[in-house]
Amino acid sequence: MSSTTGSQGRGVVVTGAGSGIGRATALRFAQLGDKVLVADLNADGAEAVVKEIEAGGGTARAVVGDLSDQHTADEVISTAVEAFGGLDVLVNNAGIIDTMTATADVSDAKWERVIRINLTAPFLLTRAALPHLLGRGNGAIVNTASEAALRGSAAGTAYTVSKHGIISTAPVSRSPPTSPRRPRWWRPRTWGRPERTSRTSKPCTPSTGSPRPTPAARPATPGASSSSRSEHAARPRRSAPPYSTRSPPTPRPPPSPTTSPRPRQSHSSNCSGLETQTLVIAH
Repeated sequence: MSSTTGSQGRGVVVTGAGSGIGRATALRFAQLGDKVLVADLNADGAEAVVKEIEAGGGTARAVVGDLSDQHTADEVISTAVEAFGGLDVLVNNAGIIDTMTATADVSDAKWERVIRINLTAPFLLTRAALPHLLGRGNGAIVNTASEAALRGSAAGTAYTVSKHGIISTAPVSRSPPTSPRRPRWWRPRTWGRPERTSRTSKPCTPSTGSPRPTPAARPATPGASSSSRSEHAARPRRSAPPYSTRSPPTPRPPPSPTTSPRPRQSHSSNCSGLETQTLVIAH
């Protein structure tokens, strides 16, 4: 697997890398020359991705287990640090859905499982990775979210709540800045029509009741005679056509419901050399 931009040699952890978006992410990092740890609950999928990376000349390791367990989360980070000599990037991509279950139909077991994998696991991994990332002076944490976190939903309650939590963890996953520079906090925005901010106008001065001053007379144009001015004033003006002959304005059609455009990635913030990003995936 040849690198297109030169070897980077970073230590990267990608969760849920046994298939889908996680697999594509792991393969792309390997293509860039990075060393990738593939973390997934599916042992066959994780080992297949490791073999694919190694077949292309890359370096990869696999850790299989439940990422919402503290022991597994610690094992993922420690394995990456020991095998790659450090950790530079953490991609929290692993997640599950809840079969679009409405609030009244969500069982305790389903709620706890979705929240545990989609929200608790990224928290445990981020907490375990932060000392290593901050110790190196730079790094990145990438959290995969969903469009459901920007608009809510009548179904998929547990999944929607978990992705709202993922977006909310981005600004608070960093340590306080060591420099006086103010960090750039990020807040989610609603995709679609841009928000308009109203501008406050200057308050009007109350009227005193005095009549408006009469404008000064326009000075006469040099060389113009009084007779030419009088002829111009006497010339009849063309009258406008009566309103009855004008066609009524065409009514505007009612606005059609529009769907939000596909959100782009890159919700990022930088503080003390550590960058956190949230990828919003449109379904």
